[in-house]
Amino acid sequence: MAHIEHSNKEYINGYIDNRFTDYIIAYETSEVVGEHIHFVLWAENKNDYHNLCQNVFKKKFTLRGKATKGKCRQYGKVKKIETINKMMAYTVKDKNVVYKLGEHLTPEDIKLAFDSSFKKEEKLDKYNNLMKSYIDNVKEVQRDGHFSNRNDLTEAIIENYWQIFEKLPGRQFIINQTYKYERNTRWYMFKTGTYTNPDSTHYSMEL
Repeated sequence: MAHIEHSNKEYINGYIDNRFTDYIIAYETSEVVGEHIHFVLWAENKNDYHNLCQNVFKKKFTLRGKATKGKCRQYGKVKKIETINKMMAYTVKDKNVVYKLGEHLTPEDIKLAFDSSFKKEEKLDKYNNLMKSYIDNVKEVQRDGHFSNRNDLTEAIIENYWQIFEKLPGRQFIINQTYKYERNTRWYMFKTGTYTNPDSTHYSMEL
């Protein structure tokens, strides 16, 4: 993954295509980090990924490979991939994808990845609907403009996720969702004039 704006798509596609045998490049946008890119790459030379980091991520785009105080990491890799099919399904989930088929990435592989990502999308829609109902209730009940206890929000995220996916969400998912939904509720309170004590729950998160 790398925090690179999509205006650099032509350069990224060309670089990857010239150096990796098979690949998936996914261009995504999120509320937390904005535009970024996910990669699944196969290479004949072990140095190809190292060169990608050094020449592209660090030198050309001056990205951080490690988190520093107050600033998140801007590029990195998954150290151990448990299931390549799940990784591919996650990578193609937003559908804005460029890929190259080959020995390691077959037409059957990419079809399975897209089919699996649709199933996860349906589950995410159900989860988001549960969270929307929860947040709408918070907006109506807690008129002072904040959650009475942030743990309530965290518990709702975990419980609703478990209800749909039958497993616990990851730590980063919980952090991102807490930031998203608490910010959403603050915006509502400001718009309706019911946010009375902004200092009482102000916080910052390093993402």
